[in-house]
Amino acid sequence: MKRFLTTHRLYFLFQVIALVIFVHYSHFKEAGLNDGDSITHYYISRYSWHYAHLFLDNWGKPFFILISSPFAQFGYGGIQFFNILCAVFSSWFCYRIAEKLGIKWAAAAPVFLIFTPVYLETVPSGLTEILFGFVFIWSIYLLIENKFITASFLISFLPFCRTEGILIIPIFGCFMLLKRKLIPIPFLLSGFIIYSCIGYFYYGDFLWIMHTNPYKSSSVYGHGNLGFFFQSRSQIFSDYLSALFAIGSAYIIYRMVLSIKKLEFASFQVLEFLVIFGSVIVYFTAHSIFWYKGLFGSAGMLRVMAAIAPAFALISLRGFDFIISLFNKIKWLQYGIGICLLGVIVIQAVPRVPQYLYEGKRAVRDACNWIKENHLDTCKIYYSEPFTKMCLSLDPYDTVKSKELMFVDRSSVGSDMQPKSIIIWEPGLGPREDGIPLEKLMDSTRFLFLKKFEAPNDMAGDQKYAVYVFERK
Repeated sequence: MKRFLTTHRLYFLFQVIALVIFVHYSHFKEAGLNDGDSITHYYISRYSWHYAHLFLDNWGKPFFILISSPFAQFGYGGIQFFNILCAVFSSWFCYRIAEKLGIKWAAAAPVFLIFTPVYLETVPSGLTEILFGFVFIWSIYLLIENKFITASFLISFLPFCRTEGILIIPIFGCFMLLKRKLIPIPFLLSGFIIYSCIGYFYYGDFLWIMHTNPYKSSSVYGHGNLGFFFQSRSQIFSDYLSALFAIGSAYIIYRMVLSIKKLEFASFQVLEFLVIFGSVIVYFTAHSIFWYKGLFGSAGMLRVMAAIAPAFALISLRGFDFIISLFNKIKWLQYGIGICLLGVIVIQAVPRVPQYLYEGKRAVRDACNWIKENHLDTCKIYYSEPFTKMCLSLDPYDTVKSKELMFVDRSSVGSDMQPKSIIIWEPGLGPREDGIPLEKLMDSTRFLFLKKFEAPNDMAGDQKYAVYVFERK
């Protein structure tokens, strides 16, 4: 153990420094709560031990639910801790891969990964991107260690962390074909076969994974600019890391071109170009197209890029290593510049934390507190904002006590609601996902308006964000 710690002492130094800064600037209690998906993933994982069918929830992602559910039993902080663990181990595999690739500053991998802005924001949450990145980078490490069958088996579960994993699996298959490793290729279907068989006993359908895919149709969020994610690179990765990524990419491509001319292909070099660099490009391009075309439920959310952050960090580290190598002959200058540049990575990311609740979320919390103060929480609650169930300590799967508005009769709102029920409407999900504009409640004789909670600065379209509380007469 002592020898292990001594051998990797620089890595552990950087890892500890990164985590200390991360913990210092992060307030885990509220981190991630601004994202409704974070809360919903947490509740699915938490209640999967009470409602077994949730282990096969295709939106919640079965593999994420399986792995995170033990942590979720300790509350929202438990699933945040789970994602932090995934980030720590992802940093370790980034470091080990960087060593194998001959990157001299490999020990700095934790800084590059944890302080990638979008990753830093996403880690202390219940979101699936962090586990996706962990499974992905671990699989790459297994490839480097020539454990092809194990790598194929593990990466086959990537689509059950996030659906985009379907895009990554063929890249692994291509690499194995180039390496003439044919036996491991069928193992790339392991996850699909295993979950298909398990789900058959519940759904009675071997193809339940495809038939229950929540992203089959066009997005209800509309669409946007093809270059949206590229134009948002400063928010996602920071300008500094984006520049290092560009330098690293140019270096990788240049080496690959030289190898093609010489017809000499080093195994690690092909892996770096095809699997690491190729995965980032495929993933980034696919999401850009999805948002541009309004496909597969794309909402143009920047945090989806956190899933590919480990590979992005490796390429940025390659660019960083190339720049530092220019000063090889002057060691004191090389280390001085290296430490300063690492400091810049941290400094440019820190403003992204701590994470406080948006005013809109506070308005939801105020509405829930008012409901509890007036003892209305004993009534059946109808809601849309996921944060509501946390504020009111609801079991979202006990439809006797509460129900999401997206599951009520939209054509005749209120017809299937019992008298004295409480409706908590908010403008983020109400008009769009629930299909219930505010007018349907305000203009109906079935509902009694009770109170409005406004967020002074948060906006919903061109109006101030406000939460409305109604009672079914």
